[in-house]
Amino acid sequence: MRARFLFSFVATVAAVSTAAAQSKTPALTISAAGKLYPEGYYFGAESPNKRFVVVGGEDSFIRFDRKAGDWKVVSGVSVGNFVTWSPNGRFIASSYRDGAPARTIWILPVDTATGLPTGTARRITTRPGAYPAWSPDSRRIAFASSDSGRFRIVVAPFNGGTEEVVYEGTGGGGEIAWSPDGQHLMFGTLTTESVSLWHYLDLRTKQRSTFEGARYRMIGFSSDGSKIARLSQATGMLEISTPQGQLLQRFTVPARAVPYAWSATNPNEFSATQQVILKHMERAPLEGGALSSMSPIDSAPLTGIKFSPDGRQMAFWRGMASGGQRIFIANADGSGARAIGDAEFGGPGLDWSPSGREIAYVIGAPSTAVRVIDVQSGKARDLVRPAGAAAIGGAVKWRSDGLAVRYISRPKGLGDPAREAREMTLDGTDRLLASAPIASPQGEQPFFANDTLLLLKSLDRGVETVNLRTRARRVAFSGTTSPGNTYLMGVSADGAWTAFPVWDNQQSVINLFSLRTGESRRIANPLGGQLGEIYFAPDGKNLVVDICIPCRQGTEKFDIAVFPINGDAPHVLTSSQPGYREFGEQAISPDGKSVFFVGAQSWNTRIVTLTVPKQ
Repeated sequence: MRARFLFSFVATVAAVSTAAAQSKTPALTISAAGKLYPEGYYFGAESPNKRFVVVGGEDSFIRFDRKAGDWKVVSGVSVGNFVTWSPNGRFIASSYRDGAPARTIWILPVDTATGLPTGTARRITTRPGAYPAWSPDSRRIAFASSDSGRFRIVVAPFNGGTEEVVYEGTGGGGEIAWSPDGQHLMFGTLTTESVSLWHYLDLRTKQRSTFEGARYRMIGFSSDGSKIARLSQATGMLEISTPQGQLLQRFTVPARAVPYAWSATNPNEFSATQQVILKHMERAPLEGGALSSMSPIDSAPLTGIKFSPDGRQMAFWRGMASGGQRIFIANADGSGARAIGDAEFGGPGLDWSPSGREIAYVIGAPSTAVRVIDVQSGKARDLVRPAGAAAIGGAVKWRSDGLAVRYISRPKGLGDPAREAREMTLDGTDRLLASAPIASPQGEQPFFANDTLLLLKSLDRGVETVNLRTRARRVAFSGTTSPGNTYLMGVSADGAWTAFPVWDNQQSVINLFSLRTGESRRIANPLGGQLGEIYFAPDGKNLVVDICIPCRQGTEKFDIAVFPINGDAPHVLTSSQPGYREFGEQAISPDGKSVFFVGAQSWNTRIVTLTVPKQ
């Protein structure tokens, strides 16, 4: 099940969905293998004969047959997470909870001729476990285990028995691959300082070579064991390196495709899942009523709707059929859309200059930068391009006089928690506004509320404000906040209030905080479910909220609702569209009469083959 707020791999999904925009990096070509499955999945486990693929989660077993080109759902069978197929084709291993507090490693017998279960699953480990990886002889399983502040890599017989700890340390980690010769393990760890390390372990001598690198989704070894393929969580790119960390090749991955296996017969091919999501822009009256479509339904990503300061135009990112994204400018009603600039890997947010003549935005890896584009001519230029390991993280915001752009710097790279709020003037003067270290792995990107305040949000610690002039900090909320994009945390038009979702007695509610006086108050959520991004209507009387009403019951359907700040009953704007699975990326028209948003009609999964381009 695709958990938008709770799924730990959401960062990778976001990067993958826009990775095709890298024009300077060769792109993998894609070919579909069969029919669509009407749900969204990003991971697959492929049988050794390459005929069957299993996807699913805690509550499903879903198998794709490449030969027949269709899907089969096996009722009453739960396959678990981190699914992987044994090299002999007889078993599937996964990390499964089965009602217990922690997941452990289970195996499920399958028929090599049909790819379907032939018996019931059984647990083979005594300790918590995830990321199972089979030995080449199918006799052992390596897995990651975290318990009591310690992280371990454990090797266990597939049929149960004595477990051997081959690595132990602090922090966390996972993403394991077993070499084809059976003598080495490749795995990642995350230190308590949020630094990603990769280890190449000799199982005979227990000697390790270690290198520092970004967070990756492990795809595995090449058939000869000389290379490792990984999907970068920061860039969405496929990277091929030696096991010792030397980068050999980097490729752009098609939109929303996630490779999960290296071909055993063709070193230039990868198997992958791909989400096909039908999206378009819609408009709804803020007071409720019929929805109207602003663009045709298609599978191109459409994100980041922002109105110009005078309210006459809107800007947004739109995916291109040829790959990548381009910035589009349209009239305020969504008509007359035109593309400006080139296809790029767009980062979070677009921000209009106060004059409406330029737009600032972030581009992504392999290098990150803050760019400014002229709306009329479409000519773009780099305003900030960090040197060395430094990177840009988070959304950008123009200073109110239009002479500088504020941005978030990651001075030690994307894998480090250190952040700095900085500004670059249009004539090239860069200065530090405030340092914003977030030690918790649950920390989200800082957000510029206005010229004076920076907001910091952490899921497990709460929300802080930082005064950009005095660098003084103040706690806006202490406790557990709901997940979501920090750079969309609501701020009122007059800059006096911010609103964000928090948990209160296991209920998702809205917390209002005065940026001027420090006053806090709550707005109840009688609709139930989980609240996401929050926006203030221009009149300051209503909040427009992204909400998943059935999420607490295990079903996901996202809607947009209006919550009056005075506590009156909220109403759901998108209730007339029960067939839609998600609404988001909303923007409120300057006149306060309409809400524009992106509607996702459905999520679909298909199995595809990715091919390395000819050199």
